[in-house]
Amino acid sequence: MKATRNVLSLAVCIALCATSIAYAVEGNSADNGQVKQKILKETDDYIIVQPERETKPFFSSSNKTGEGWWYYQKDPEPKKIMKKKPKVTASAPAPAPKAQPKPKPVEEEAPAVGSTKWLQQNIESYKQLAIDNPTVENLKAFLYIQKLAIDRAEQFAQAGRMAMQGDPLLDASSKTPLGGSANVTRDAYISQEQKRLLHKIFKKVGVFYLFKDRCYLCDLQSDVLKDLSNAYGITVKAVSLDQPTEGSVSAKNFPDYDIAPELRHELKVLALPATFLYNAETDEIKPLLQGMVTASTFNSRTIDAAMKYNWIDKTDYRYVKPFDDAISISEMFSMGSDFSKRVQSKGGKDPYGKNTNFIAPSELVDMIQDQKYKEIPKDYVPRGY
Repeated sequence: MKATRNVLSLAVCIALCATSIAYAVEGNSADNGQVKQKILKETDDYIIVQPERETKPFFSSSNKTGEGWWYYQKDPEPKKIMKKKPKVTASAPAPAPKAQPKPKPVEEEAPAVGSTKWLQQNIESYKQLAIDNPTVENLKAFLYIQKLAIDRAEQFAQAGRMAMQGDPLLDASSKTPLGGSANVTRDAYISQEQKRLLHKIFKKVGVFYLFKDRCYLCDLQSDVLKDLSNAYGITVKAVSLDQPTEGSVSAKNFPDYDIAPELRHELKVLALPATFLYNAETDEIKPLLQGMVTASTFNSRTIDAAMKYNWIDKTDYRYVKPFDDAISISEMFSMGSDFSKRVQSKGGKDPYGKNTNFIAPSELVDMIQDQKYKEIPKDYVPRGY
């Protein structure tokens, strides 16, 4: 009996403990209001979850079904939960830029009647009209405009002749004589001065002449050099680039020739015959020409080369030039010169409103004349031809 009472007391205690635990669990579930779920599958669009089975104790106050202690509870069915995708709002296309209105071209102002620009533009218009519709009135209008252009040209020429008179800087007769016979005499004087200067040059300068066999132009040039050598006493050193044959004119004219084919490369010879100048005083070899030239051209080029290489002075060179440049104003107006800078400092707008460094005509003439007469040496004597 005593053993039976002990078993019943233990069962009652266990029942009370289970009831207390059930109330505690039920209270916690009610307070949280959440059911635990297990994720079975997840994609970009949805999630499949498995809710956990709700466990109800045997003595739970919410268990009204009276399942009993050993009743089996099934797991709830999995749930498919769709994901909420953010709404994509299509952005409106950017508005096309508004076309900017094209600026209206500025209409050029018509030229003043009687001006050079008016004459240039309208003479073609009247001419075209007279050709397309050759009436008496149209032809007369064109002919009057043409006469205006001719009259202007005559006035311009007459004013030019008057402007040159008495001004040696402008008068062409101070540069060269006007007339056929005078020109012949002048050329004779220049030829005499060239001969005098060439004798002076060839006293210290010789000719280095390159040729080769079977060269027709070389033979012609050797004849020219032979004549010049006899006339001016030129020392000519001939060099052949190959072995001359028996009929070589160059080898006949200059029998003491040397053979040196390597000079073609050293002297950069691209055409034959090739002529060089050798200055014995300075021990310099300078190129003169490559190809065949006449005697007069050879003389003038020799004088120009001697001036270029400073083998003669400017005074000698001045007497053999075709024109005496003592009255030239070209160097005065060279860019960056003191005179050009002085003129530019006084420049401004022209009579037509354009900024062209324009100077009043009278002031410009005075500046040119003053500067040029200052540059001419006091001991200057015109050459007279």
